[in-house]
Amino acid sequence: MHDIVIRGGDLVDGTGAEPRVGDLAIDGGLISAVGEVAGAGRREIDASGLVVSPGPGDGRGAGAHVRPAR
Repeated sequence: MHDIVIRGGDLVDGTGAEPRVGDLAIDGGLISAVGEVAGAGRREIDASGLVVSPGPGDGRGAGAHVRPAR
């Protein structure tokens, strides 16, 4: 079981590729899976209609971001 699973968001990876609908799992404060995440999360977030932008941590608390899709 994952700590958190963000499901069904528009994943933007920062490479310039088109967004794709998918899931993101977080375990121990780190992103552990991106794409189609198997298994439940202790907390599940429905990100349908939202942009999910996983990114590296930078020491200021930046990491995965969830924003409304336009």
